[in-house]
Amino acid sequence: MDISTLTPLIDAFRAETQNDSITPDSLGQLLQKIVNVLQQAGEEDTLQQLLQWKNVIATMGYVLTAITLENDDENNVFLMVTTKSTTAGVEVVNRLTLRGATTEHAGVMRAQQVESLNDVDLKMKHVGKLQLKVEASPTEVQMALYDLYGDVFEDDSAVRTSLPVATKDQAGIISAEMFKKIGDSSKPFFHIECVTKDGKLFIKYPNDLRALGYIPYLLRWSRKKPRYRSSSDKTKKFYGPIMRGWHLFYNEKVIKLTDLGQMLIAKDIATDGLLEYDYTEDIRFLFGDIRPKFIGPASQRELVGYKVGFGTRTHLIKTNHRFRFGIVFSPKQRVERQGSLDFSKCVTNIAEFYVNIRKTKEPEYEETEYFGLSYSI
Repeated sequence: MDISTLTPLIDAFRAETQNDSITPDSLGQLLQKIVNVLQQAGEEDTLQQLLQWKNVIATMGYVLTAITLENDDENNVFLMVTTKSTTAGVEVVNRLTLRGATTEHAGVMRAQQVESLNDVDLKMKHVGKLQLKVEASPTEVQMALYDLYGDVFEDDSAVRTSLPVATKDQAGIISAEMFKKIGDSSKPFFHIECVTKDGKLFIKYPNDLRALGYIPYLLRWSRKKPRYRSSSDKTKKFYGPIMRGWHLFYNEKVIKLTDLGQMLIAKDIATDGLLEYDYTEDIRFLFGDIRPKFIGPASQRELVGYKVGFGTRTHLIKTNHRFRFGIVFSPKQRVERQGSLDFSKCVTNIAEFYVNIRKTKEPEYEETEYFGLSYSI
């Protein structure tokens, strides 16, 4: 504790020589001054803390006082680091070089790296403006990416290619010579297909077909023998050669498609001899007549099967048989009864389906009809 402040006060008090100069008041003032000095004096533990702080600061050696950015160049960034000694107060200035960035560790970017990134950024903007160009000659078609600024590709041949020519084994382009052989056609083409659901037949087709006025025609795969009349004598008839393939089944009124594409079959309900159709899901109306075939005397006759006419043949169904049908769309054509369809005018593929007829042990329709019919694809 520092008592240098108290000593002058005590000496002054002792120097009083006048009688009665020491009074309670003067003594009280002296004691108050001593108390004030003692109040301002620090305790021992406070002094000890200050000494500890002094030792800590002394052991630090140097403290950082300033960091400044020095003039840099294209490849480096320099920092000026200023420190001061905690014991001697000496100021020291050091120069620090920040390391550059590599693929292994982070760091500052060099000017060349920034230039490269700016170049990539510019090229990416130009990539968005590349133009695909197609050039055709009588024998080939070439496709190329056109670089408007000329700085995206180093070799233009790398982005130029010729499309392959179509062959029987692969898709491709056709040459002018091949096109001349095939012929020009402006007729549209649509794909259709048949599906069955819950014993019903549906035709899947684009809405454009009906919107453009195309009509579904029913076909059957059968043998057909056309009949002709003599031009000189209309009473004379003769048959042409047997033709096997797709043949029109009556006319466009024999079937009807619902909005969902379900096929309904025409049923003649006329009573005055004129044709009048109603449409039904009953598959039996695809066949003119399904006749039972019996053997044995009337009292013991046995059902052998059913006769079904199909084209020029009559089939005897003893167990089961499958008949082949198809649907095709075409502009409305003028066809006579049992006429032919001009397939060159059709605008779709032929969507095929089958009608299966099987002999049953129990009647499935009328009480005397021991057969059943169903669709299959």
